[in-house]
Amino acid sequence: MTSRRKRLDKVVKHRERQLENKVQALQQSRNAQAAAAERAHQERQMLRQAAEYREALTRQVVQVADLAAASQWVEARTGHLQHAHHQLARADAVVERAQQSTLAARNELKRVELLDSRLARFELKQNEGEERKAQDEHCARQVVAKRRSSADPP
Repeated sequence: MTSRRKRLDKVVKHRERQLENKVQALQQSRNAQAAAAERAHQERQMLRQAAEYREALTRQVVQVADLAAASQWVEARTGHLQHAHHQLARADAVVERAQQSTLAARNELKRVELLDSRLARFELKQNEGEERKAQDEHCARQVVAKRRSSADPP
């Protein structure tokens, strides 16, 4: 393996490690996205419960303070739900960036691997040509030696 191939091999290994890191980051961002989606789902459930509770209070004769507390609870749950949706949108954006970064790393790895394979083919052809040339020279020397030996009778 030539020094160029050794250097290129190091670059390939570096790109492979880089891709592995990007894939791990993508998986972590997907996990965070799933957690954010679950949190948003839970907040929707809690908002629905708060709204149902407030609706049940409006059908009954209750104190104004209880109804006001139920309305505040609904407002708080609405705020929590909006925050959860905001977090989910941020997680979606992080996943998108991680996917793009992973694709870029994969493309870089493919590009370097392609360059490595081209260099390997070039070196193989070059070695084959050198071997063929050496073999041709060897055969030519043998032919010359045979001619000399047949031209010089004992």
